[in-house]
Amino acid sequence: MDTKTLLYILVTISACGGLKIPERATQEKAKHSGILTHLPPPIWKSYAQNKVEFFRQHLRSDTKDWPSKCISSSRGINVHPQRKLLTDTPTEKGGVAVRPHDVLSNWASRKVPEKVSHVRKVTGKSDNLSETTPESLRKLLNELKQKLPLSTENTSQNCPNMCPPSEAFLPCQCDPCSLVINCSAVTNLNKLQELFHTVSFPTTRYHTFMMKSHEFPSVQNQTLLTDNLFGGVSFIKIDIENTHVESIAANAFAGSEGTLEEISLRYNPDLRYFPFEQMVHFTSLKTLTIEGSSLSSIPVLNYLPKLQKLFLNNNNITDVSPMAFASLTALEVLDIGLNRLETINANTFYLSAKTVLVYLDHNCINSIEEEAFSKEQPAVLDISHNYLPDLEETIFTPILDTVMSSDFDGYINAEENPLHCNDILWLQQYPTYYLYLFLPEPGC
Repeated sequence: MDTKTLLYILVTISACGGLKIPERATQEKAKHSGILTHLPPPIWKSYAQNKVEFFRQHLRSDTKDWPSKCISSSRGINVHPQRKLLTDTPTEKGGVAVRPHDVLSNWASRKVPEKVSHVRKVTGKSDNLSETTPESLRKLLNELKQKLPLSTENTSQNCPNMCPPSEAFLPCQCDPCSLVINCSAVTNLNKLQELFHTVSFPTTRYHTFMMKSHEFPSVQNQTLLTDNLFGGVSFIKIDIENTHVESIAANAFAGSEGTLEEISLRYNPDLRYFPFEQMVHFTSLKTLTIEGSSLSSIPVLNYLPKLQKLFLNNNNITDVSPMAFASLTALEVLDIGLNRLETINANTFYLSAKTVLVYLDHNCINSIEEEAFSKEQPAVLDISHNYLPDLEETIFTPILDTVMSSDFDGYINAEENPLHCNDILWLQQYPTYYLYLFLPEPGC
């Protein structure tokens, strides 16, 4: 008899009151209510849990100072008693409450594997794992190590010179081996555009454009990335981080329509506008990240045949248009955590792709309408740290059924919501759902 079948039998018997599972059988106390006897985490969910637990133990970041964005909500949502972990002096950034060490805590609590590179950079810790580490975690990090090598030095010094003349291109720099153009030292966006329009480039194809920690000291009011910024030079990745850019023109990335695979806009707190409507032309785009900015709404996104990952976390998003993601047939990860969503309207998460991981944690969600999740159901739904007063059976049953029938290690995380026992009584009829559901300690 396999483990999954055995657990199913034990849960069923326990729910009927015929057997009490001994305390020593649990690996850790589940945060379920008294409706069912506590059970150990299911083995087929160990992949995500072990990965998260490892980083919580070894790269723990203090999240207790993270102030909720919902405290000052104009609609006066009541604060969950378990939410009283705010400090007297919350950290503020541009008028928006943020938590410290957001990169590490995001990775640990919300399972975004790309953050491993940030973990290495910020902490300097190695990812060499002991023999006691779960095999799934060792395999994951070994794969990531191949994709994100710790050393960024060029392995070959005999690269063909595909860079523009170095003196004429200053203060931008170009690496002939990696074909990375770094313009972090530019202090004027007019100068940036001038360089790309006047300097002679041996090729029009480069791998990465990078601009980080750009404060525009010479022209304080210049905060727009203008049309045709790169003058026909194309990139595979555009990485703009920690700047005061407020808006990106509709055709700012013109020239890269057929080559651009990743747009990464992180920690640009003044960024309020992004040309979502123009992304339809970027047919090779696989990853779009707009994180730690000030977006307030998400329009309907046009068809992007290769878009797999969409990270919109840590913004000020209060509105997501119905059918916003319906055309994203290749979508795998959708992250809208750490925003200000209050109500999830019908067809907001109309998903055309199977096994989508949807993260809505750390919002202000207090209601979910019927058919909010329509067509394909999420394979993972993290709706923790919100204000849901109940879990509607008609909404969550289809998701749980999809999670149970899928080969993917899916689950629903509903921890840190003000649930009560009466609000989840319907779960007693389906005891196996508890194996795929993380619940708070409901108030009874």
